[in-house]
Amino acid sequence: MYQNTSRLLPNLLDNVITRENNQGYDPLYGHLDSLSVADHKVKKMNIDSLKLGYVEKIIKLAQSKEIPIIFMISPRYHYGDDMTEYEPATQLCNKYGVRVINNVNEPSISPYASLFQDVTHLNDKGAKLYSQLVVNQLKK
Repeated sequence: MYQNTSRLLPNLLDNVITRENNQGYDPLYGHLDSLSVADHKVKKMNIDSLKLGYVEKIIKLAQSKEIPIIFMISPRYHYGDDMTEYEPATQLCNKYGVRVINNVNEPSISPYASLFQDVTHLNDKGAKLYSQLVVNQLKK
């Protein structure tokens, strides 16, 4: 099933209704109710070896063209310390010398329910804060 099926109607509407142009940015304005976080627990991701193989091909292609790559791991609400679901990708990055910036537990963002739409998606306020953080990290 197509992962963005929930976006089908809004995407169709974009073709017939003129809406605010956010240059590809689709802000989320809700916020996570910290009391109902237990209801929003995210299952651990299953690693798809086919997709990981494509990531490796992208890395090799970019490096062959001397295009620098940086992998970013975005903040999640109260993620915890178990990083096993990110290990295959980070090991692949390490294998090819690709920089990884891990913000999954970013202390200025991750503890604050007010910055999240749900446990994995930042709301508009959180996205703006994270964007500034990324700009600063990329300058280093």
